[in-house]
Amino acid sequence: HVDFGSQWYREVCRREGRDSQEDFPARMEALRMQLPKRMEKINRELRRKAGFTEAELDCCESLRESMLPPKSRSPVPEAKPPVIITFS
Repeated sequence: HVDFGSQWYREVCRREGRDSQEDFPARMEALRMQLPKRMEKINRELRRKAGFTEAELDCCESLRESMLPPKSRSPVPEAKPPVIITFS
């Protein structure tokens, strides 16, 4: 279904006289606050197979990185297992 969406998007851009490679980053930036914040890395190989171009992947990766906490912040600590107290 993602490949269909990629093809559809490019066709809509073509019909409207837009360059999809220029439109994609602008559209992603406009939607920035509505997009989910991805913490995990983008699987470029799977997205390539789904029809994403290298420019679109670069845009998605850049957007993802811009949403991550600054490197100067302390990393989020790992969750510790709960302490179970038993009474005998």
